[in-house]
Amino acid sequence: MSWLGDAYADMGWVEPSAEEEKTINEAKVHARVNAEKEIANAALAASDLTVEQKIAWEDYLLRLDTVCLCADFDCDPKFPIRPNA
Repeated sequence: MSWLGDAYADMGWVEPSAEEEKTINEAKVHARVNAEKEIANAALAASDLTVEQKIAWEDYLLRLDTVCLCADFDCDPKFPIRPNA
């Protein structure tokens, strides 16, 4: 990649192994699950939440926990639908 300039002179392309790709995909799924949990917890903290909405958000949190329990979560995660806020 030296044609890009001196800053890239000693760099090149590296193809990740299958295990590295799996680890990268797992990290992406975990990051999305954590982001969705933050959204759900913020919604649950709202003071104007109805009982029905609270039940829906709590159920959503439980279903988010099951995403990582699926055998194929690293390649084909099944995320639940987020409740309407």
